[in-house]
Amino acid sequence: MNVEKRVDGWYAYLSVPSDVREQIGKSKFLKKLSATGAKGKASQEASPIVTGWRREIALARSSVKQAEHPESSIDLALRLRNLLELSPDEGDNHHEREVLQDEIDRIVEKIRVTQGIKASSDFHHTAYGLKTPLQPLYDKWAKSKLNNYSPKTADSYKRDAQVFVNKFVHLEAVTRNAMKEWISFLMDYGVDPKNVKPMTRTTLEDRFMCGVRHLYNYIDSIGLVGENVVNPMVGVIPKAEKTKVNLSNKGWIPLDPKEVSRIFKAIPEDDKQLATVTAIAMFTGMRINEICSLKVAHIIDAEGIRCFDIVDSKTNAGIRVVPVHPLLDALVDRLLKEAQGDAEQPPKDAYLIEGLQNNKYSNRSDAVSKRFGRLKKEMGFEAKKVFHSIRKCVVTQLDRAGYRETSIANLVGHDNPNMTTGRYSAGIDAPVMLPMIKSLKYPDVDLK
Repeated sequence: MNVEKRVDGWYAYLSVPSDVREQIGKSKFLKKLSATGAKGKASQEASPIVTGWRREIALARSSVKQAEHPESSIDLALRLRNLLELSPDEGDNHHEREVLQDEIDRIVEKIRVTQGIKASSDFHHTAYGLKTPLQPLYDKWAKSKLNNYSPKTADSYKRDAQVFVNKFVHLEAVTRNAMKEWISFLMDYGVDPKNVKPMTRTTLEDRFMCGVRHLYNYIDSIGLVGENVVNPMVGVIPKAEKTKVNLSNKGWIPLDPKEVSRIFKAIPEDDKQLATVTAIAMFTGMRINEICSLKVAHIIDAEGIRCFDIVDSKTNAGIRVVPVHPLLDALVDRLLKEAQGDAEQPPKDAYLIEGLQNNKYSNRSDAVSKRFGRLKKEMGFEAKKVFHSIRKCVVTQLDRAGYRETSIANLVGHDNPNMTTGRYSAGIDAPVMLPMIKSLKYPDVDLK
């Protein structure tokens, strides 16, 4: 029962385990009780005292672990804050609160010596519920809560959420009004006022705020956001007025055939990769990732028609076959020959366009896409005219030629509401698509 009777009365006691004796500064807890007479009364008085000692031992073990692994300090501070909030301010058990406060102060001093004033101040503010530093919460979130996302998406979330953390520093500073002011600043200046790049509403809503909201929702999920706090992430991006000007400025702008020809003819002679990727895009409407993912095995015959078999696309609708334009036949022959090398047959798993390197997100199109971007920028094209604008040019040509919307969607891999059987049959598609492909024309383009 952790009580013992001595000459001068009853005492509560508890041995301190050897692993925390240095931390606590003694080998045994001992306290004289006011109870006299029966052991039962002494035990009753001793019970909350011993409970407090056991809690102190547990906290000491936590602080030892924290000192050995500083990255867990935020967890310890939050756990101490929770215990402090639950401990009574007065009554028979008020000494538990005193024990907690002593332990917090002890840890704060230890962190000051080992990690510096800022770290100890952050721990103190967090444990006492005065402020909640965002950076340690961000670090934990970034390590454990984005594993189900693609590396590219996870990196984007981390990058944008870090901007949010750098701005507000503490959770208590994140209010709805503060968020509105910050959003307004981002729309005027961007992230860095020294390098002004205003953010659009679309960028904020569809990209930047995704990572910020994800982090804030995580913080809320672990109980650090008060129940009565108005969600500062909702309704902070002003809505755009739906004018004709706004609608016309949305998204990428198509290139016209003459502009595509100009860019194609300006590609340096020694950049065969960019010339090849651009040529295939011009006469198929394929996405750049689809082109760069093509392998030898993806050149197929469908009812006597040579086709690209697209099996790697960003959408289910993108899984399709596209006939090879007659002007691309010689180019495809060259690519197959280069892939064959000294072998009797081109290896089926060899990429059709050799030499493209994966970036850190396993994207083979990244480098060639950037080269296209630099080229068109040097030629004076506006920012909204990009490689994807070639695909839009193809769609525009087909639309003006009078082809049905569903047929165009089938060819370029757009979602088709009338498609109910999954992937179209290559045998059915190819004969229908070939005349559409042949209708694509660009002035003064020589693919030889």
